Amino acid sequence: MTKSIKRNKNNAIIVVLLIVCAVIFRILGNNGIYPITLGLLRTFIYIGLYIWWGISVSKRIVQAQVRRNLVAIALLNVFWLVIRSMKYYFVSDPVLSRQLWYWYYFPMLFIPLFSVFVSMSLGKPENYRLPKWTSLLYIPTVLCLILVVTNDFHQLVFAFPAGEVWSDKNNDYVFGYFLIIVWEIICALTSFTIMIIKCRLSQRKKYLPLILLCICIVYALIYASGAEWMQIIGGDITAVQCLMFTSIFESCIQCGLIQTNTGYEALFEAGTFRAQITDTDYHTKYDSANSPKLSENVMRSAENGAVSIDKNTVLKSNPIEGGRVLWLEDISDIAALLK
Repeated sequence: MTKSIKRNKNNAIIVVLLIVCAVIFRILGNNGIYPITLGLLRTFIYIGLYIWWGISVSKRIVQAQVRRNLVAIALLNVFWLVIRSMKYYFVSDPVLSRQLWYWYYFPMLFIPLFSVFVSMSLGKPENYRLPKWTSLLYIPTVLCLILVVTNDFHQLVFAFPAGEVWSDKNNDYVFGYFLIIVWEIICALTSFTIMIIKCRLSQRKKYLPLILLCICIVYALIYASGAEWMQIIGGDITAVQCLMFTSIFESCIQCGLIQTNTGYEALFEAGTFRAQITDTDYHTKYDSANSPKLSENVMRSAENGAVSIDKNTVLKSNPIEGGRVLWLEDISDIAALLK
């Protein structure tokens, strides 16, 4: 197992454990055990995961347009969790609480839109820019958002009973709501259809994102139906949908739908060119399959020129950003010729 594969597995285990902890915190909080403290801890776990994922994406993705949009999606996830936490843990005024609920639709609308931009940028050069006509897609998205945040004036998205406090617990859905949901689904399906068409990998792998997308849609429908068992297991729709969005994009990265600047570590480790990369203190970070172990003194001695290791081998070194690359050259042919 290469270092990169082992590291990916370790990262996946850590992520799963953190999500399990967050779910446990939710169950305990719902049963009256430190509900606010555990609720905030759960939020911090999710926010930390999305910040980590955004940083990871910014390092892995080569194409600038894709990288920007994926980082924006990670930030929208963080925004969604922050306003959700404010609504439930810090705000008691019903009007302000309702406005925060309306702003849930900011990430809910723009995440599918940005996913369309991601899919359209796949396979393009690093300096690729989306066509100008794609800016028109902002118009229905922004109009849908305005329709939601101004709902108190027209109630075309959510209708509230007269004489009661308006909240997300006693509302009815009207035609504006279904219009918004249709636009979200159109953007999501368009994005992943384009990704599938552009994929050059096996049929089995390319449908993994679509499977996750279907799970996401089925979850939303079950949640909207008010099923009691879903309220217990996955009642926090914000946390679940953010996880699903991130899982879908990460699955696109892992199965090759979104190309990354990774895999070089495994390629380097499998090489037979007897080389290694160190940091500035000569601690080895990467080495090829048959690279010998060299002492720090030997590596330092090659800073000013080639150093003879034996009569048939010399060590060479060059500085790189953050360290040095060292490699061994076989000079047996030259030695035989000289002899």
